Amino acid sequence: MRFLHDAGLLGEITDIASVSGGSVLAAHLALNGDRYNGDDEAFAGVAKEIINFVRFDIRNHIVRRLPLLYLPRFLSKLTPWATPGATANAVFEDYYTAQLYGDRCLYELPESPAPLLG
Repeated sequence: MRFLHDAGLLGEITDIASVSGGSVLAAHLALNGDRYNGDDEAFAGVAKEIINFVRFDIRNHIVRRLPLLYLPRFLSKLTPWATPGATANAVFEDYYTAQLYGDRCLYELPESPAPLLG
């Protein structure tokens, strides 16, 4: 992204194809294209968001919390109360919401660059 920005090519991207962790960056780029294509200060700010997210080591944070999730999940099986936030996926989603995407959804992606879904 830095090279494309510095070379003035980032605004010419029309399609994005990605897998795995690259999809995290691709979605961030699609949702924040105006900031990625802005001046150097805007680019630095948006790039810092994704860099901080990667440095946060989300996997380790979730793995350390897994033992704390077992008790609520076990208790929810014994009672009629649901605990939707007591799964690793729910914790993972919470981190993405809080640190990267907010409450935005796939249908909010702009038409360009076009994500190749399927």
